Amino acid sequence: MKRVLILLSFVGLLAAVYWFAHRYWVLDDLIARESQLRAALAEQPAFAFGTGLAIYVLISLIPGTTGKSIIVGWLYGFWQAFVLVNFGLTLAAMVSFWVSRYILHDVIKARFGTRWERFNQGVERDGGHYLFTARILHAPYSVTNYVMGATRIRGRQFWLATQLGLIPGNCIFVYAGAQLPTLEEMADEGISAFFSPGLLVALVAANVFSLGMGSIVRRLSRRRKAPSDQDLDEA
Repeated sequence: MKRVLILLSFVGLLAAVYWFAHRYWVLDDLIARESQLRAALAEQPAFAFGTGLAIYVLISLIPGTTGKSIIVGWLYGFWQAFVLVNFGLTLAAMVSFWVSRYILHDVIKARFGTRWERFNQGVERDGGHYLFTARILHAPYSVTNYVMGATRIRGRQFWLATQLGLIPGNCIFVYAGAQLPTLEEMADEGISAFFSPGLLVALVAANVFSLGMGSIVRRLSRRRKAPSDQDLDEA
């Protein structure tokens, strides 16, 4: 459901920008600037990808910036945006992971109190599965990075579980962004440009994934009986 709300919020924001620009006669200027930006991305794809990746990693280090992958999908298209987003989020997660491991470890450990050792043992035994589950369920990104960095989970295991666990959600967000109309399309078609089959598919996929996959992963998690789940909720 969270994915659906984020997607709907972005669509609403884009529609509001279109309405404001159309009402106050600045739409032509915005269309020209968007066209110039897209042309620059196409003319220098390697530079555009590297710059976008660097910016995306930096923004991902700031808590509360969910939904930015929709913008990347809108600008770069599905495949290029998907690679950028998935690696960008994983790189940012690794930065937070190492900051937590070498700088914030004692602070996070104190937050858990007496439950820390029990939680840490659970993560050490079943950390890959637990982290993969957290990524699939779209658990708070920044919190997960810092908490897991303070545990004894291996860096390679953290990278792999993050990289794989983020794939489904990133696919949905990036695909939704790639299906959004350009400003020129909105100018030609109006608000009806938002009612494309691709965007409707993205909305349905986000809803089905949130409900269906979340239920499946929770059932699998309960069967594994990972003790870290309860400890993290209590902390």
